[in-house]
Amino acid sequence: MDLGSGDGKIVLIASLFTKSAAGIEFDEELVKKGIEIRDKLGLKCDLICADYMEHDFSQYDILFINPDKSFHHGLEEKLLREM
Repeated sequence: MDLGSGDGKIVLIASLFTKSAAGIEFDEELVKKGIEIRDKLGLKCDLICADYMEHDFSQYDILFINPDKSFHHGLEEKLLREM
C-alpha cells in the first residue's frame, strides 16, 4: 500500500512485481489519471480515492510512504495501532 499515491506510478510499477499492489490518494483527479494509465497498460492494482487516515492498514504487509508532515498529524500512532 502506497500512502498518498498521487497518480499511482509507484503502485503501477509495484504491480509488475507483486501479486497485489494498492495505493490510496485523496486527490480524485490524480486517482483518475492513475486508473487511466493502469487500464491502458492492462495492469492489475487497486487505486483508491480516500483519506488514508480513515483507511484500515491492517490488511497490508508493506506500507510505502514518502515521509512528510503526516507523521506530525497522528499517522505514526495509526501505524502503530494497525500494523
